[in-house]
Amino acid sequence: MEGRKNLRLRREAVQGTNDSSIVSKCSMESLGYFKDEFLQYFVAKKSRRAPLINWGYFIRAKAVDHCIRQFILQTQNHNKRQIVSLGAGFDSLYFRLKAGGYLDKTVVYEVDFPEVVRRKASVIKGTEELAELVVITKEVKCLDSGKPVIVNRSSAVLRWAAGYFSSAQFVVYEQIHPEDPFGQVMQQHFIHLNSKLYALNEYPDHEGQRQRFLLSGWPECQVINMNEFYFNFISRSDRRRIETLEPFDEFEEWHLKCSHYFILVASKGSLIRNSTLSISTGFLVMEPPAICGTISVFLCPSSTEISSLRRYGHCSVLIRPGVVISIGGFGEKNGQHGRLGDIHALIRFEGKWRNECVKISESDNRWYGRLFHSMTWLSDYKHCLVVGGRSSPISPASKVSCLKFQQPTDEKQYSIVVEVAETHLKETDCSHRWRHSASEVLSSGQTYLFIYGGRSVRELALKDWGFLHPEKLCWEKIPVEGSAPEGRHSHSACGWKGGAVIAGGLGAEGLPLGTICFLKPSTSGFCWQAIDTCPPVVPRYSHTAHVHEGKLLLVGGVWIHSQSVPGVTMIDLNTGQTCEYQIDTSPLQWPLMLHNHSSVLLQEENRLLILGGGGNCFSFGTHLNRHLVLLDLASIF
Repeated sequence: MEGRKNLRLRREAVQGTNDSSIVSKCSMESLGYFKDEFLQYFVAKKSRRAPLINWGYFIRAKAVDHCIRQFILQTQNHNKRQIVSLGAGFDSLYFRLKAGGYLDKTVVYEVDFPEVVRRKASVIKGTEELAELVVITKEVKCLDSGKPVIVNRSSAVLRWAAGYFSSAQFVVYEQIHPEDPFGQVMQQHFIHLNSKLYALNEYPDHEGQRQRFLLSGWPECQVINMNEFYFNFISRSDRRRIETLEPFDEFEEWHLKCSHYFILVASKGSLIRNSTLSISTGFLVMEPPAICGTISVFLCPSSTEISSLRRYGHCSVLIRPGVVISIGGFGEKNGQHGRLGDIHALIRFEGKWRNECVKISESDNRWYGRLFHSMTWLSDYKHCLVVGGRSSPISPASKVSCLKFQQPTDEKQYSIVVEVAETHLKETDCSHRWRHSASEVLSSGQTYLFIYGGRSVRELALKDWGFLHPEKLCWEKIPVEGSAPEGRHSHSACGWKGGAVIAGGLGAEGLPLGTICFLKPSTSGFCWQAIDTCPPVVPRYSHTAHVHEGKLLLVGGVWIHSQSVPGVTMIDLNTGQTCEYQIDTSPLQWPLMLHNHSSVLLQEENRLLILGGGGNCFSFGTHLNRHLVLLDLASIF
């Protein structure tokens, strides 16, 4: 009895994913991502989903639709074709193809739980627009093993299908990579829904899935992830179109989602040697980079739990030894998720870190929460400059904030007092942006804040820059020679030899960049200089970076050119030699997501302090790194 009850609960959970999925599909369609006028009839009440969900269901719809249409094209000379959709749910594939005139000589079979089938049949019978497209004849009795067939969705039937049909294709859209942080969150989501992904751990990657089909009687199998599909099978104009449908600024989560889903086509008989998913040029996933060593990670010693740093899209700086200031971002406060407007202080005392009270001094100015801004500690002036950022993708910050730290008047209550001064600069300047970089540079003995790249409401990847005088708070023109790097956002910038080293980022085409550029001081101002690396750096973005002992450290981030997870890349700035180091996260009991985080270099200890990080993991929930962690750099220096 207990087993039957558990089976019933699992079936209900799986059926529940159908109900949620069809609402998301309808949301995506109603906003113009994908044309399918029949989805609306299967939804009792429409609901608008978040942009990331809409993008995710768009890529799924395009991938499956591409494979089905390729099958129809390849079999157009056959006198009969069959499409079998396993776990069809409320999918409207049949109606979309029938209305478009694509089902000539084609029979479509849909299979699902009896209750789902009954509900779908009831909707069809009660909807004239659907019923008039359904043709049922006495001739359609069973599958014909001798006719070309395409089977949609994976299950234990793949061996049966390989043996039963003489010519067939098997199409699968499923998850991969359960072992990395995003994959762990994904797995827990389905376990929580009582809908565990049983095949995921047995076939965790591209090659595992490919071998699964080859060993089950399918002579040919092609498999690519959704990043590969997006950049190779969706036209540039279509990509540009969806980017303008609604404000979007969740690139990390989008690329991670696409890295964890694949589309597969297995073929046999007359359908082998097909080019459904063939990629000859364009974006390709590469082999993981060679690993030079491992970096240990451990929990940061703290006197109390520091839950207030569970956030992402924030900034952190070391203002003096043992004192770290963090501001902004999106995270958790009082059990709720939202944009954070606090100024957080972290102080080390007797080897342990603790939260410290911060008081904003009396003034007409207040600090308002923002995301993806920059904060730079200017040691010569003893204050921080906060530039750019946003409250939403259509609301960039309009002020430059100066945070001045004072001695407290009431030492019993507050250890740190901050005076916030805000300045409006010209609306045409470099401050109205986010996901940019800010670094301290030196020209003719004067310190400037070099603002570079980022994105704005109108531009996906900015390629301009500006020099902000830290005392006058005005932009100054300084000559810059040489070939400027391409526009980017979510890159890193570090001060080095009076200039700035720019690394990585996301380009205007939506692809991560692997270039390293140096804004080098010159007699007339600055000049751009490319730093060639060997071996080449795997393109990445949303990382943090530090220069230590002439080496550039790229920490974490997101990349899509490799199936592995970014660790720490060390680049010798004098020779260009690169080394990749894997981060050993086994001591942690939770997934460590190293994107949208902040990091502080503790030079004397050869350690990196990691603060926050994480993001919205598609429909699987928001993950925020639970604790502060330290990376031990002693093994690489």
